[in-house]
Amino acid sequence: MNQYEEEDYYEDENYEEEEYYEDYNYDEEEEEEEDYYEEYNNEEEKENGEEETTNYVETTNNYQIKEITTGRISDSRYKWGKGERKNKFEVSEKRKGVGQNKTDYSNHYKQIDQQTQTQKIQKLGKKNGNLILKARNKLRFSQLKVSKLAGIKLNLYKEYEKGSVIPDQRILSKILNVLKIKIVI
Repeated sequence: MNQYEEEDYYEDENYEEEEYYEDYNYDEEEEEEEDYYEEYNNEEEKENGEEETTNYVETTNNYQIKEITTGRISDSRYKWGKGERKNKFEVSEKRKGVGQNKTDYSNHYKQIDQQTQTQKIQKLGKKNGNLILKARNKLRFSQLKVSKLAGIKLNLYKEYEKGSVIPDQRILSKILNVLKIKIVI
């Protein structure tokens, strides 16, 4: 080949390369690479014992949806590594009354309200309330001190002292133990 033939040859080859790149679809290559990486990452997860679990559940009042963080993600800020997907969800029930180990006496009053009796519900009465008041004054305790020693709220103790409350045997026995008296209802 002489010099002129070589130049013509390279010009033709360059021309063909330009045509080749114009016709070539880059999207297909990127999709193939993504598919390859997904397969590769899934194989790695299976080897490491990590499996992809996805639960799609509608949000209701009883459930809340949390994102699963697997692999290298340890932060709430998203740093997506190999094999992580943004659509991983975990369903967990909402906890009710967590951290409150105190006894809830409101259920006792709800049960009394829901009863369908025609009888009149017996309250503690002013007479018994006055006995509690006199016993407290005799020991020279404040209402707050008695309520703390009995382990009940101050407002509830005040209602017992007035006699305007439906007696709950557990609460009443606590108050009577603190005041060291006995009341028969």
